Amino acid sequence: MMECELKSAVSCPKLRKTMAYHEGGHALVSIHTDGALPLHKVTIVPDFKWLRKFTQLQLTCPRFPSISWMKILANPDGYVRKRGLAQLDMLMGGRVAEELIFGESIPGGDLTDIELATGIARAMLTIDGPQNYDDMSTETRLLIDEEVRELLKRANENAKTILSTHKNELHALANALLEHETLSGSQVKAILAQTNSEQPLLTRLFWLARLRLNEL
Repeated sequence: MMECELKSAVSCPKLRKTMAYHEGGHALVSIHTDGALPLHKVTIVPDFKWLRKFTQLQLTCPRFPSISWMKILANPDGYVRKRGLAQLDMLMGGRVAEELIFGESIPGGDLTDIELATGIARAMLTIDGPQNYDDMSTETRLLIDEEVRELLKRANENAKTILSTHKNELHALANALLEHETLSGSQVKAILAQTNSEQPLLTRLFWLARLRLNEL
């Protein structure tokens, strides 16, 4: 059922465009965030195997996806924490991109991102990993949840700053995804490099056009 719904979404021009900006947002935030994992691929083609696995994990453990590397993020080491914070920024990039371009995000479209971000944030705040969260006292859980909200809020603001600053790159990346559907990390970097090299020329042409209009 999930696969059928997603296949229909990919064939719908409006949703397809939304997916392109959503995935482009993730990729762009990752590229511009220090400590983020290397970008190998970005695509608007649904990965049904991954979605089935994630759904199964949610049914097994609805509060937290059971991802092994979450325990590593609980380590207070500076580098590991830096990578965890970068992952939070990247996960917020999809929804932020939708809101920046369309004024709103698709309801429920970012649930997977929020689940993962929440799991990572809780893992960073608990010594033994997120699976022990339910064994904690109510007071402790409330404190952790408040800290999680602060981490996600911070990540959301970071993603908003990045995508607002690099909006032209976001448009270029989304358009490339609409045309090719899947891009490698090196292709993404090439697209961004070309966009940035063209921008000064476009800016000069814009101001030249304005000057000519003022002379009329």
